[in-house]
Amino acid sequence: MRANPIKEFDGTKIVKAGACGLTSLVLVGDGTNAAIVELHDHATAASGDVVLKLGVTTEQRTAVYCPSVSDRYANGIVAKVTGVGATAYASYEV
Repeated sequence: MRANPIKEFDGTKIVKAGACGLTSLVLVGDGTNAAIVELHDHATAASGDVVLKLGVTTEQRTAVYCPSVSDRYANGIVAKVTGVGATAYASYEV
């Protein structure tokens, strides 16, 4: 496995097209609006089942997910961030 740099995104983003392992996910809100990031096991679109969902409230500005063993995605990772002023960061290994 080889670690890759952290990807920064908002809206809908292909984090990695192709098989990989998610090593971390961070969602940072603006402290005023609630936000959610959803990850899909897909190479090109935020469709199908949601594999991981992470959210922040108006009081909780940051949420972090760091599994002890990377979460495997067979097709790739597509992320969708909803919420005004929110940014997500993901790292993965191949």
